[in-house]
Amino acid sequence: MTALLSKAFQEAEQLSEEAQNQIAEHLLQEVHAILNDGNEDETVYLMRSPANHAMLMQRLENIERGENLITVDIDDIMNVEKLQQILHEKRNV
Repeated sequence: MTALLSKAFQEAEQLSEEAQNQIAEHLLQEVHAILNDGNEDETVYLMRSPANHAMLMQRLENIERGENLITVDIDDIMNVEKLQQILHEKRNV
């Protein structure tokens, strides 16, 4: 799977920025459709549990304060190995 994604990213790098943006938007729509597949909004579902509600509220506070965020350079997203390294490092902090 990683090899396939890596090849896809290499081929995508040869496309225009506009084409890359269109592909990225399409992929995001597909991922959202798969995750949501007609069910209620994930946030609504998660907010039902007091523990999840508290966690989500803490995450929102973190975003507002700019704390505990994972930032990624857009060029790194196009590099699967670099993205995996960044996520691995953030998980081990």
